[in-house]
Amino acid sequence: MGKSDKAAKVGRAGRSFGLGYKLHLAIDSKTMLPLACTFASANQNEQKHSLGILKKTELVLKESAAKLKSVIADSQYSDGKFRSAVGEAVIPYRSNQKRNVKGLLRTDKKFRTYGPEDDKREYHKRPRIEAVYSFLKTQWS
Repeated sequence: MGKSDKAAKVGRAGRSFGLGYKLHLAIDSKTMLPLACTFASANQNEQKHSLGILKKTELVLKESAAKLKSVIADSQYSDGKFRSAVGEAVIPYRSNQKRNVKGLLRTDKKFRTYGPEDDKREYHKRPRIEAVYSFLKTQWS
């Protein structure tokens, strides 16, 4: 991957920028096992791939006679189409969505959560996916 890879694009990598690709991953929050994934160039937003990864996840679950109970995701997945495609969504609203509405899950820049206690408790399972990403990065290096 590098300058010779024409499909690689520059995208955000934390506070800096990186040339390459992003992994979009769905995991089971109890077992931390990956259910579905897709790769995209680093400049593409998560929202663009949200419905595709959801459909892949539903197909995998259908094969094992399981059903999708709920989706826990960060605010990049906060989209009307995505929310309506899942039964229960624990996704914080972005700051430019539904301003001054009480009872909505929100996060601030320091990742503190505000909103209903049940949603906050579920959303705190989200770091599990970061642990999976960290593990996968050690395997690719």
